[in-house]
Amino acid sequence: MGDVILFGPKHPARFNFLDYELSRPGEGAGLTDNIADLLLNVAEIRDRKSGNSGGGGENAEYFAAAKKQILRVTIDVLSRARGHVSVPDIYNMVTSAPTSLDEFNSSQWRQGSFCYANIVEAVRRAKANAKDEFKSDLELAGAYWCAEFPLLGDRTRSSIVSSVTGTIDTLNRGYMRLLFSAGTNFTPDALADGKILIHTMSVKEFGEVGAMAQVVMKFAAQKAIERRDIRKSPRPIFLHVDEFQTLITSADSSFASTCRAARGSFVLLTQTLPTVWAALGGGDKAKQEINSLIANLDLKILCANSDPDTTKWAAELAGKVRQFTVNASTQRGGADQMSGLLGWQSPQTTTGVTEIFEYDLQPTTLSRLRTGGPANKYCVDAILHKTLGQFRGNGKNWMKATFSQDSHG
Repeated sequence: MGDVILFGPKHPARFNFLDYELSRPGEGAGLTDNIADLLLNVAEIRDRKSGNSGGGGENAEYFAAAKKQILRVTIDVLSRARGHVSVPDIYNMVTSAPTSLDEFNSSQWRQGSFCYANIVEAVRRAKANAKDEFKSDLELAGAYWCAEFPLLGDRTRSSIVSSVTGTIDTLNRGYMRLLFSAGTNFTPDALADGKILIHTMSVKEFGEVGAMAQVVMKFAAQKAIERRDIRKSPRPIFLHVDEFQTLITSADSSFASTCRAARGSFVLLTQTLPTVWAALGGGDKAKQEINSLIANLDLKILCANSDPDTTKWAAELAGKVRQFTVNASTQRGGADQMSGLLGWQSPQTTTGVTEIFEYDLQPTTLSRLRTGGPANKYCVDAILHKTLGQFRGNGKNWMKATFSQDSHG
């Protein structure tokens, strides 16, 4: 049990995911855009639940870009001024920013502003740090906070600020702040050493907080798996995600396409496709995103299911094959019905063969699979599908398999 790490409020593991991205080993560590993307990816869960994909109605693209910009300039200042980044500091920085040029030039505001104090400290440290190759980023951040931000219209500025504070609100309170801002005594890098991380905050029990907590660790683990040097650290790592529809983010499709090269296994479990589509807001865009993700998963295991959308999708996944149907018909001759009744004419039979393309795996097949338990002698049937190649047993891209629930069987 020494290799098992339980993560949750009742356990000692803590992980400041933003500070980890700032200070972790590797050439890409500390890049502002990566830290901002990490925060935005985690916040997708909250934004999706609130029906907000970036805010601003028809100006959604503008506000999404503005939110990322303000996160970048905030991180640029905090990382230099304090040497670390945390969600509470981001919140304090944004909410103490100047709302006008007069306020920025006010001595009273400067004395009490967390934002101004960190700008001054960041500039002081930057002057003393000859190795900072991105000092121009700090200059851009300074120009934003000292001129661009105070000159924004009141409504625009307040909308941008509220979009940022709304995004990090859940991360800045309660268990999320305790687990992900208080400090770090565990990082996903430990997975490469054989540690097993079990997340104890179920969505059923913790709701949105549980979902966001799991997404933080999932995203950080994905990045750690992809970054490691498999020549030095070849141990395979699996990432097992149950009730996946509650934890999906836009980063999952990319990870699914590259994890095999990093000796990573991505295992996703869900009940039906409509539940996943609904989690992404429904519509064609959601279906396209899920199709892209599933296309990058090599092996699909389809158990008993009666959902029409899911069973039809499974049939289309297996594809259609050429089949031949035989048809026959019989007609009696004669000029009238009486002739036929008296048998004066022999019946005429016609037959034919029709070539058609039909589903190789019928949609109804999934609804007939065994589901285990005593009634099925503890046998569970499933349809296995491979994205690439064929199964040796039948030469197809799918086959039926049976799993035993009896550990002694």
